[in-house]
Amino acid sequence: MKNFTKTLLLLIFPTICFSQNTPVWSAAESVAADSFGFASPRIGLLPDGSPLVVWAKTSGTDAQIWISRQENGTFLPPVSISTGNIFPSIYDFGGLDLAVSGSRVFVVFEKFNLGIFLARSDDGGLTFLPPVQIFATAPGQRSILPTLATDAAGNPMVSFICTSNFEPAKYLFVRSTDGGATFLPPVVASESVPGGGVVCECCLSDMAVSGDSIWLAFRANRGDIRDIWVARTTDAGKTFATAADVDNTDWEINACPVSAPRIFHDGEKLATVWMSKGLGKIRVYANGLDAATMQPDEPFQLPLPAAADGAQNRPDVAGFGKTLGVVWESDGFSGTGQDIVFAFSETGVAGLENAPIVHVAAEIGEQFFPQLAFGKGVFHLIYTDYFTETVKYQKGILPTSGSQNLTTTFAEFEISPNPVVGGQLVFWIKNLPKNLKKAVVADAFGRVVLTQNFTQNQDSEKNDARILEVGNLERGVYFLQLLDETGVPLGLKRFLKG
Repeated sequence: MKNFTKTLLLLIFPTICFSQNTPVWSAAESVAADSFGFASPRIGLLPDGSPLVVWAKTSGTDAQIWISRQENGTFLPPVSISTGNIFPSIYDFGGLDLAVSGSRVFVVFEKFNLGIFLARSDDGGLTFLPPVQIFATAPGQRSILPTLATDAAGNPMVSFICTSNFEPAKYLFVRSTDGGATFLPPVVASESVPGGGVVCECCLSDMAVSGDSIWLAFRANRGDIRDIWVARTTDAGKTFATAADVDNTDWEINACPVSAPRIFHDGEKLATVWMSKGLGKIRVYANGLDAATMQPDEPFQLPLPAAADGAQNRPDVAGFGKTLGVVWESDGFSGTGQDIVFAFSETGVAGLENAPIVHVAAEIGEQFFPQLAFGKGVFHLIYTDYFTETVKYQKGILPTSGSQNLTTTFAEFEISPNPVVGGQLVFWIKNLPKNLKKAVVADAFGRVVLTQNFTQNQDSEKNDARILEVGNLERGVYFLQLLDETGVPLGLKRFLKG
Protein backbone atom coordinates (compact mmCIF):
# COMPACT_ATOMS: atom_id res chain seq x y z
CA MET A 1 0.00 0.00 0.00
CA LYS A 2 2.84 2.42 0.77
CA ASN A 3 4.38 2.07 -2.70
CA PHE A 4 0.99 2.66 -4.33
CA THR A 5 0.47 5.81 -2.31
CA LYS A 6 3.91 7.22 -3.05
CA THR A 7 3.27 6.76 -6.78
CA LEU A 8 -0.15 8.34 -6.50
CA LEU A 9 1.28 11.45 -4.84
CA LEU A 10 3.05 12.33 -8.06
CA LEU A 11 -0.25 12.33 -9.93
CA ILE A 12 -2.46 14.37 -7.62
CA PHE A 13 -2.33 18.16 -7.55
CA PRO A 14 -2.79 19.91 -4.19
CA THR A 15 -6.10 21.56 -3.42
CA ILE A 16 -5.53 25.22 -4.29
CA CYS A 17 -7.84 28.13 -3.52
CA PHE A 18 -6.96 31.58 -4.83
CA SER A 19 -9.57 33.47 -2.84
CA GLN A 20 -7.94 36.44 -1.14
CA ASN A 21 -9.62 35.28 2.09
CA THR A 22 -8.18 31.78 2.12
CA PRO A 23 -4.56 30.61 2.44
CA VAL A 24 -2.98 28.94 -0.56
CA TRP A 25 -1.83 25.43 0.41
CA SER A 26 1.25 23.65 -0.88
CA ALA A 27 1.45 19.97 -1.69
CA ALA A 28 2.18 17.52 1.11
CA GLU A 29 5.70 16.31 1.80
CA SER A 30 7.10 13.80 4.28
CA VAL A 31 9.23 15.30 7.04
CA ALA A 32 11.39 12.15 7.14
CA ALA A 33 11.47 8.60 5.79
CA ASP A 34 9.07 5.99 7.18
CA SER A 35 11.91 4.32 9.09
CA PHE A 36 11.85 7.19 11.60
CA GLY A 37 8.26 6.58 12.75
CA PHE A 38 5.25 8.92 12.86
CA ALA A 39 3.74 9.02 16.39
CA SER A 40 2.51 12.14 18.19
CA PRO A 41 3.82 14.87 15.81
CA ARG A 42 4.21 18.41 17.16
CA ILE A 43 5.29 21.63 15.40
CA GLY A 44 6.86 24.94 16.43
CA LEU A 45 8.38 27.90 14.59
CA LEU A 46 11.89 29.34 14.86
CA PRO A 47 12.37 33.15 14.88
CA ASP A 48 12.78 33.27 11.09
CA GLY A 49 9.48 31.42 10.62
CA SER A 50 11.07 28.06 9.76
CA PRO A 51 9.10 25.05 11.04
CA LEU A 52 10.52 22.63 13.58
CA VAL A 53 8.84 19.22 13.91
CA VAL A 54 9.16 16.64 16.68
CA TRP A 55 7.66 13.13 16.71
CA ALA A 56 8.43 9.63 17.99
CA LYS A 57 9.03 6.12 16.83
CA THR A 58 7.23 3.85 19.25
CA SER A 59 7.93 0.35 17.94
CA GLY A 60 11.03 -1.77 17.54
CA THR A 61 14.31 -1.80 19.40
CA ASP A 62 15.23 1.73 18.26
CA ALA A 63 12.14 3.54 19.60
CA GLN A 64 13.03 7.20 20.27
CA ILE A 65 12.07 10.86 19.84
CA TRP A 66 13.13 12.63 16.63
CA ILE A 67 13.27 16.29 15.63
CA SER A 68 13.83 17.98 12.26
CA ARG A 69 14.01 21.63 11.22
CA GLN A 70 13.40 23.06 7.79
CA GLU A 71 16.10 25.11 6.08
CA ASN A 72 15.72 26.64 2.61
CA GLY A 73 12.52 24.71 2.07
CA THR A 74 14.00 21.31 2.94
CA PHE A 75 13.76 19.36 6.19
CA LEU A 76 17.17 18.44 7.57
CA PRO A 77 17.96 14.82 8.51
CA PRO A 78 16.24 14.01 11.82
CA VAL A 79 18.15 14.39 15.08
CA SER A 80 17.51 11.96 17.93
CA ILE A 81 16.68 13.74 21.19
CA SER A 82 18.63 12.26 24.05
CA THR A 83 16.38 10.72 26.69
CA GLY A 84 19.29 9.35 28.75
CA ASN A 85 18.59 5.84 29.96
CA ILE A 86 14.84 6.53 29.99
CA PHE A 87 12.59 4.75 27.51
CA PRO A 88 9.83 7.33 26.86
CA SER A 89 6.16 6.38 26.88
CA ILE A 90 4.71 7.83 23.68
CA TYR A 91 1.34 7.12 22.07
CA ASP A 92 -0.05 7.93 18.63
CA PHE A 93 -1.80 11.01 20.05
CA GLY A 94 0.44 12.19 22.89
CA GLY A 95 3.14 11.60 25.47
CA LEU A 96 5.40 14.42 24.24
CA ASP A 97 5.13 18.10 23.36
CA LEU A 98 7.22 20.91 21.87
CA ALA A 99 7.68 24.63 22.59
CA VAL A 100 10.02 27.14 20.93
CA SER A 101 11.22 30.44 22.38
CA GLY A 102 13.81 32.16 20.21
CA SER A 103 16.65 29.72 19.57
CA ARG A 104 15.73 27.74 22.68
CA VAL A 105 13.68 24.60 22.07
CA PHE A 106 11.99 22.48 24.74
CA VAL A 107 10.67 18.93 24.37
CA VAL A 108 8.72 17.34 27.20
CA PHE A 109 7.97 13.62 27.46
CA GLU A 110 6.67 11.07 29.93
CA LYS A 111 7.82 7.80 31.36
CA PHE A 112 4.72 6.10 32.66
CA ASN A 113 6.04 4.90 36.05
CA LEU A 114 8.86 7.42 36.56
CA GLY A 115 7.55 10.90 35.82
CA ILE A 116 7.78 13.84 33.41
CA PHE A 117 11.06 14.87 31.76
CA LEU A 118 12.21 17.93 29.79
CA ALA A 119 14.98 18.15 27.17
CA ARG A 120 16.35 21.57 26.14
CA SER A 121 18.19 22.82 23.07
CA ASP A 122 19.95 26.19 22.94
CA ASP A 123 20.77 26.09 19.21
CA GLY A 124 17.39 25.84 17.53
CA GLY A 125 16.95 22.09 17.92
CA LEU A 126 20.26 20.95 16.46
CA THR A 127 21.57 19.51 19.75
CA PHE A 128 19.96 18.81 23.13
CA LEU A 129 21.14 18.78 26.73
CA PRO A 130 20.44 15.68 28.86
CA PRO A 131 16.82 15.63 30.04
CA VAL A 132 15.75 17.05 33.42
CA GLN A 133 13.14 15.27 35.54
CA ILE A 134 10.54 17.89 36.35
CA PHE A 135 8.15 15.60 38.26
CA ALA A 136 8.82 12.26 39.93
CA THR A 137 5.92 9.89 40.52
CA ALA A 138 5.40 8.25 43.90
CA PRO A 139 4.85 4.48 44.24
CA GLY A 140 1.50 3.52 42.73
CA GLN A 141 1.23 6.92 41.02
CA ARG A 142 1.21 7.68 37.29
CA SER A 143 1.98 10.94 35.47
CA ILE A 144 0.97 11.09 31.82
CA LEU A 145 0.25 13.26 28.76
CA PRO A 146 2.33 16.42 29.33
CA THR A 147 1.55 19.68 27.54
CA LEU A 148 4.16 22.42 27.15
CA ALA A 149 4.12 26.22 26.81
CA THR A 150 6.52 29.10 27.48
CA ASP A 151 6.14 32.55 29.05
CA ALA A 152 7.36 35.84 27.58
CA ALA A 153 10.80 35.31 29.14
CA GLY A 154 11.16 31.90 27.51
CA ASN A 155 10.60 29.87 30.68
CA PRO A 156 8.81 26.55 30.17
CA MET A 157 5.63 25.47 31.95
CA VAL A 158 4.05 22.03 31.83
CA SER A 159 0.62 20.61 32.63
CA PHE A 160 0.03 16.87 32.91
CA ILE A 161 -2.35 14.28 34.35
CA CYS A 162 -1.48 12.66 37.66
CA THR A 163 -3.44 9.65 38.89
CA SER A 164 -3.02 6.66 41.19
CA ASN A 165 -4.87 3.72 42.67
CA PHE A 166 -5.78 5.82 45.69
CA GLU A 167 -7.11 9.10 44.25
CA PRO A 168 -8.87 10.33 41.11
CA ALA A 169 -7.02 11.85 38.17
CA LYS A 170 -6.15 15.54 38.30
CA TYR A 171 -4.19 18.07 36.31
CA LEU A 172 -0.93 19.30 37.81
CA PHE A 173 0.88 22.43 36.67
CA VAL A 174 4.62 23.09 37.08
CA ARG A 175 6.77 25.94 35.80
CA SER A 176 10.38 27.04 35.65
CA THR A 177 11.83 30.50 36.30
CA ASP A 178 15.37 29.71 35.14
CA GLY A 179 14.97 28.53 31.56
CA GLY A 180 14.06 24.94 32.41
CA ALA A 181 17.01 24.09 34.70
CA THR A 182 14.74 23.68 37.73
CA PHE A 183 10.98 23.66 38.38
CA LEU A 184 8.76 24.94 41.18
CA PRO A 185 6.55 22.49 43.15
CA PRO A 186 3.41 21.35 41.31
CA VAL A 187 0.04 23.06 41.69
CA VAL A 188 -3.32 21.33 41.19
CA ALA A 189 -5.17 23.11 38.37
CA SER A 190 -8.25 20.94 37.85
CA GLU A 191 -9.67 21.34 41.37
CA SER A 192 -11.00 24.63 40.08
CA VAL A 193 -13.86 22.69 38.42
CA PRO A 194 -16.96 23.21 40.61
CA GLY A 195 -18.21 20.01 42.19
CA GLY A 196 -15.02 18.04 41.67
CA GLY A 197 -11.93 17.95 39.53
CA VAL A 198 -11.83 14.45 38.05
CA VAL A 199 -10.29 14.62 34.59
CA CYS A 200 -10.46 12.29 31.61
CA GLU A 201 -7.33 10.18 31.84
CA CYS A 202 -6.63 9.99 28.10
CA CYS A 203 -7.40 13.56 27.01
CA LEU A 204 -4.61 16.10 26.68
CA SER A 205 -4.79 19.64 28.01
CA ASP A 206 -3.74 22.86 26.27
CA MET A 207 -2.45 26.22 27.53
CA ALA A 208 -2.55 29.88 26.47
CA VAL A 209 -0.26 32.44 28.12
CA SER A 210 -0.34 36.23 28.46
CA GLY A 211 1.85 37.81 31.14
CA ASP A 212 1.01 36.28 34.52
CA SER A 213 -2.30 34.96 33.17
CA ILE A 214 -2.35 31.33 32.06
CA TRP A 215 -5.42 29.51 30.80
CA LEU A 216 -5.63 25.71 30.92
CA ALA A 217 -8.21 23.91 28.77
CA PHE A 218 -9.05 20.28 29.57
CA ARG A 219 -11.83 17.71 29.56
CA ALA A 220 -13.36 17.09 33.00
CA ASN A 221 -15.51 14.15 34.06
CA ARG A 222 -18.39 14.83 36.42
CA GLY A 223 -20.67 11.83 36.71
CA ASP A 224 -19.78 10.70 33.17
CA ILE A 225 -20.62 14.15 31.75
CA ARG A 226 -17.34 14.91 29.98
CA ASP A 227 -17.34 18.58 29.03
CA ILE A 228 -14.56 21.04 28.26
CA TRP A 229 -13.44 23.45 30.98
CA VAL A 230 -10.96 26.33 31.05
CA ALA A 231 -9.17 27.18 34.30
CA ARG A 232 -7.23 30.42 34.78
CA THR A 233 -4.40 31.64 36.97
CA THR A 234 -3.52 35.34 37.22
CA ASP A 235 -0.49 34.87 39.49
CA ALA A 236 1.75 32.93 37.12
CA GLY A 237 0.53 29.52 38.23
CA LYS A 238 0.56 29.83 42.03
CA THR A 239 -3.21 29.31 42.23
CA PHE A 240 -6.01 28.52 39.76
CA ALA A 241 -9.39 30.22 40.08
CA THR A 242 -12.75 28.58 39.39
CA ALA A 243 -12.87 27.15 35.90
CA ALA A 244 -15.42 28.06 33.22
CA ASP A 245 -17.55 25.41 31.49
CA VAL A 246 -17.27 26.35 27.81
CA ASP A 247 -19.04 23.23 26.52
CA ASN A 248 -22.83 23.01 26.82
CA THR A 249 -23.25 19.76 24.86
CA ASP A 250 -23.19 17.70 28.11
CA TRP A 251 -21.72 14.61 26.51
CA GLU A 252 -22.47 11.59 28.68
CA ILE A 253 -19.99 8.77 28.08
CA ASN A 254 -18.55 6.21 30.49
CA ALA A 255 -15.11 6.04 28.87
CA CYS A 256 -12.50 8.63 27.94
CA PRO A 257 -12.99 9.76 24.29
CA VAL A 258 -9.23 10.44 23.76
CA SER A 259 -9.84 13.85 22.18
CA ALA A 260 -8.29 17.03 23.55
CA PRO A 261 -9.47 20.66 23.50
CA ARG A 262 -7.21 23.33 22.01
CA ILE A 263 -7.07 26.99 23.00
CA PHE A 264 -5.82 30.23 21.41
CA HIS A 265 -5.54 33.75 22.86
CA ASP A 266 -6.14 36.65 20.45
CA GLY A 267 -5.38 39.43 22.96
CA GLU A 268 -9.01 39.89 23.95
CA LYS A 269 -10.76 36.56 23.74
CA LEU A 270 -9.82 32.93 23.97
CA ALA A 271 -10.86 30.66 21.13
CA THR A 272 -11.51 27.12 22.32
CA VAL A 273 -12.11 24.19 19.94
CA TRP A 274 -13.02 20.63 20.85
CA MET A 275 -14.91 17.49 19.83
CA SER A 276 -18.17 16.26 21.34
CA LYS A 277 -20.85 13.68 20.61
CA GLY A 278 -23.24 15.20 23.10
CA LEU A 279 -25.76 16.23 20.43
CA GLY A 280 -25.77 12.89 18.63
CA LYS A 281 -22.90 13.01 16.15
CA ILE A 282 -19.14 13.36 16.54
CA ARG A 283 -18.61 17.01 15.70
CA VAL A 284 -16.07 19.80 16.26
CA TYR A 285 -17.25 22.83 18.22
CA ALA A 286 -15.79 26.27 18.97
CA ASN A 287 -16.58 29.26 21.11
CA GLY A 288 -15.09 32.46 22.47
CA LEU A 289 -14.23 33.02 26.12
CA ASP A 290 -13.70 36.51 27.51
CA ALA A 291 -10.10 36.52 28.74
CA ALA A 292 -10.86 38.93 31.62
CA THR A 293 -14.32 37.89 32.87
CA MET A 294 -14.12 34.18 31.87
CA GLN A 295 -17.64 34.43 30.44
CA PRO A 296 -18.08 31.99 27.52
CA ASP A 297 -19.97 32.73 24.33
CA GLU A 298 -22.48 30.26 22.99
CA PRO A 299 -20.63 27.34 21.35
CA PHE A 300 -21.24 26.59 17.69
CA GLN A 301 -20.50 23.64 15.45
CA LEU A 302 -17.83 24.19 12.82
CA PRO A 303 -19.16 23.85 9.26
CA LEU A 304 -19.28 20.43 7.68
CA PRO A 305 -17.28 19.90 4.48
CA ALA A 306 -19.42 19.62 1.38
CA ALA A 307 -20.97 16.18 0.86
CA ALA A 308 -19.40 14.84 4.08
CA ASP A 309 -21.46 13.77 7.05
CA GLY A 310 -18.87 11.63 8.80
CA ALA A 311 -17.20 12.12 12.16
CA GLN A 312 -15.09 15.18 12.98
CA ASN A 313 -12.34 14.96 15.57
CA ARG A 314 -9.07 16.27 17.08
CA PRO A 315 -9.09 19.97 16.14
CA ASP A 316 -6.16 22.36 16.53
CA VAL A 317 -6.09 26.16 16.34
CA ALA A 318 -3.36 28.72 15.63
CA GLY A 319 -3.10 32.32 14.49
CA PHE A 320 -2.15 35.90 15.30
CA GLY A 321 -4.65 38.39 16.72
CA LYS A 322 -8.00 38.01 14.97
CA THR A 323 -6.47 35.95 12.18
CA LEU A 324 -6.79 32.28 13.04
CA GLY A 325 -7.16 28.89 11.43
CA VAL A 326 -8.54 25.56 12.66
CA VAL A 327 -7.68 22.11 11.34
CA TRP A 328 -9.34 18.82 12.21
CA GLU A 329 -9.92 15.25 11.10
CA SER A 330 -12.96 14.77 8.88
CA ASP A 331 -14.16 11.30 7.99
CA GLY A 332 -15.39 10.95 4.44
CA PHE A 333 -14.48 14.32 2.92
CA SER A 334 -12.95 12.68 -0.15
CA GLY A 335 -14.98 9.48 0.14
CA THR A 336 -11.82 7.47 0.74
CA GLY A 337 -11.16 7.67 4.47
CA GLN A 338 -9.87 10.11 7.06
CA ASP A 339 -8.93 13.58 5.77
CA ILE A 340 -7.59 16.86 7.19
CA VAL A 341 -9.70 19.99 6.62
CA PHE A 342 -9.13 23.67 7.42
CA ALA A 343 -11.29 26.68 8.29
CA PHE A 344 -10.03 30.27 8.36
CA SER A 345 -11.18 33.57 9.90
CA GLU A 346 -9.81 37.12 9.93
CA THR A 347 -12.46 38.31 12.42
CA GLY A 348 -11.68 36.09 15.39
CA VAL A 349 -13.36 32.93 16.56
CA ALA A 350 -16.87 34.14 15.63
CA GLY A 351 -15.84 34.22 11.97
CA LEU A 352 -15.30 30.47 11.98
CA GLU A 353 -19.02 29.72 12.26
CA ASN A 354 -19.69 30.24 8.55
CA ALA A 355 -16.15 29.91 7.24
CA PRO A 356 -15.50 27.97 4.02
CA ILE A 357 -13.89 24.55 4.48
CA VAL A 358 -10.78 23.56 2.53
CA HIS A 359 -9.52 20.01 2.07
CA VAL A 360 -5.81 20.67 2.58
CA ALA A 361 -4.34 17.18 2.24
CA ALA A 362 -4.98 16.12 -1.35
CA GLU A 363 -4.04 12.48 -0.92
CA ILE A 364 -5.93 9.26 -0.28
CA GLY A 365 -7.22 9.78 3.23
CA GLU A 366 -5.78 8.07 6.26
CA GLN A 367 -4.62 11.23 8.01
CA PHE A 368 -4.75 11.78 11.76
CA PHE A 369 -3.56 14.01 14.63
CA PRO A 370 -3.19 17.38 12.84
CA GLN A 371 -1.14 20.15 14.46
CA LEU A 372 -1.07 23.78 13.31
CA ALA A 373 1.33 26.72 13.76
CA PHE A 374 1.24 30.26 12.35
CA GLY A 375 3.90 32.89 11.76
CA LYS A 376 4.93 35.54 9.20
CA GLY A 377 1.71 35.11 7.25
CA VAL A 378 2.03 31.34 6.85
CA PHE A 379 0.09 28.45 8.41
CA HIS A 380 2.23 25.35 8.97
CA LEU A 381 0.40 22.01 9.18
CA ILE A 382 1.67 18.57 10.15
CA TYR A 383 -0.21 15.30 10.59
CA THR A 384 0.29 11.55 10.72
CA ASP A 385 -0.29 9.75 7.43
CA TYR A 386 -0.99 6.07 8.00
CA PHE A 387 -0.67 5.11 4.32
CA THR A 388 2.94 6.23 4.03
CA GLU A 389 3.67 5.77 7.76
CA THR A 390 5.28 9.21 7.90
CA VAL A 391 4.68 12.68 9.34
CA LYS A 392 3.43 14.97 6.55
CA TYR A 393 3.92 18.75 6.26
CA GLN A 394 2.07 21.45 4.31
CA LYS A 395 2.10 25.24 4.39
CA GLY A 396 -0.75 27.63 3.72
CA ILE A 397 0.32 31.12 2.61
CA LEU A 398 -1.96 34.09 3.17
CA PRO A 399 -2.33 35.92 -0.16
CA THR A 400 -3.72 39.14 1.37
CA SER A 401 -2.57 41.91 3.64
CA GLY A 402 -5.64 41.61 5.84
CA SER A 403 -3.83 39.83 8.67
CA GLN A 404 -2.54 41.91 11.55
CA ASN A 405 1.04 40.77 11.15
CA LEU A 406 1.27 41.47 7.41
CA THR A 407 2.21 44.90 6.05
CA THR A 408 2.80 44.07 2.39
CA THR A 409 0.72 44.53 -0.75
CA PHE A 410 -0.61 41.44 -2.50
CA ALA A 411 0.80 41.02 -5.99
CA GLU A 412 -1.73 40.10 -8.67
CA PHE A 413 0.17 38.16 -11.32
CA GLU A 414 -0.35 35.62 -14.07
CA ILE A 415 1.97 33.06 -15.62
CA SER A 416 1.74 32.86 -19.40
CA PRO A 417 1.74 30.43 -21.00
CA ASN A 418 0.83 27.82 -18.40
CA PRO A 419 1.91 25.01 -18.86
CA VAL A 420 5.34 26.51 -19.42
CA VAL A 421 6.97 25.24 -22.61
CA GLY A 422 10.67 25.73 -23.25
CA GLY A 423 13.31 27.27 -21.04
CA GLN A 424 11.63 30.51 -19.92
CA LEU A 425 8.77 31.27 -17.54
CA VAL A 426 7.16 34.67 -18.01
CA PHE A 427 4.90 36.10 -15.30
CA TRP A 428 3.00 39.35 -15.64
CA ILE A 429 2.44 41.48 -12.54
CA LYS A 430 -0.40 43.95 -12.21
CA ASN A 431 0.41 46.96 -10.00
CA LEU A 432 3.93 45.78 -9.21
CA PRO A 433 4.58 46.14 -5.45
CA LYS A 434 7.55 48.39 -4.71
CA ASN A 435 8.76 45.94 -2.08
CA LEU A 436 9.03 42.94 -4.44
CA LYS A 437 12.45 41.42 -3.82
CA LYS A 438 12.58 37.76 -4.75
CA ALA A 439 10.92 34.95 -6.70
CA VAL A 440 11.16 31.40 -5.42
CA VAL A 441 10.14 28.25 -7.30
CA ALA A 442 9.36 25.12 -5.31
CA ASP A 443 8.50 21.65 -6.56
CA ALA A 444 5.38 19.67 -5.61
CA PHE A 445 7.07 18.52 -2.40
CA GLY A 446 7.87 22.03 -1.22
CA ARG A 447 11.60 21.86 -2.07
CA VAL A 448 13.08 25.11 -3.39
CA VAL A 449 14.55 24.51 -6.87
CA LEU A 450 15.09 28.06 -8.12
CA THR A 451 15.59 31.51 -6.55
CA GLN A 452 15.95 34.88 -8.29
CA ASN A 453 16.34 38.37 -6.77
CA PHE A 454 14.86 41.51 -8.34
CA THR A 455 15.71 45.20 -8.32
CA GLN A 456 13.05 47.88 -8.29
CA ASN A 457 13.41 50.23 -11.24
CA GLN A 458 10.04 49.92 -12.90
CA ASP A 459 6.95 52.08 -12.56
CA SER A 460 4.77 50.33 -9.97
CA GLU A 461 1.60 51.67 -11.60
CA LYS A 462 2.14 49.67 -14.79
CA ASN A 463 1.99 46.00 -15.63
CA ASP A 464 5.41 44.44 -15.50
CA ALA A 465 6.77 41.23 -17.02
CA ARG A 466 9.51 39.22 -15.37
CA ILE A 467 11.37 36.21 -16.78
CA LEU A 468 12.75 33.17 -14.98
CA GLU A 469 15.06 30.65 -16.62
CA VAL A 470 13.46 27.26 -15.94
CA GLY A 471 15.07 25.15 -18.65
CA ASN A 472 16.76 22.92 -16.07
CA LEU A 473 13.49 21.98 -14.37
CA GLU A 474 12.00 18.59 -15.11
CA ARG A 475 8.41 18.16 -16.25
CA GLY A 476 5.95 18.40 -13.37
CA VAL A 477 4.02 20.64 -10.97
CA TYR A 478 5.72 23.70 -9.44
CA PHE A 479 4.83 26.76 -7.35
CA LEU A 480 6.05 30.30 -8.00
CA GLN A 481 6.11 32.47 -4.87
CA LEU A 482 6.89 36.20 -4.73
CA LEU A 483 8.48 37.63 -1.56
CA ASP A 484 9.20 41.09 -0.21
CA GLU A 485 12.52 42.25 1.24
CA THR A 486 11.71 40.72 4.64
CA GLY A 487 10.67 37.34 3.23
CA VAL A 488 6.91 37.86 3.67
CA PRO A 489 4.88 36.27 0.82
CA LEU A 490 3.34 38.61 -1.73
CA GLY A 491 1.61 35.94 -3.81
CA LEU A 492 1.79 32.36 -5.02
CA LYS A 493 0.74 30.58 -8.22
CA ARG A 494 0.91 26.99 -9.39
CA PHE A 495 2.28 26.17 -12.85
CA LEU A 496 3.08 23.14 -14.95
CA LYS A 497 6.42 22.62 -16.64
CA GLY A 498 5.94 20.82 -19.94
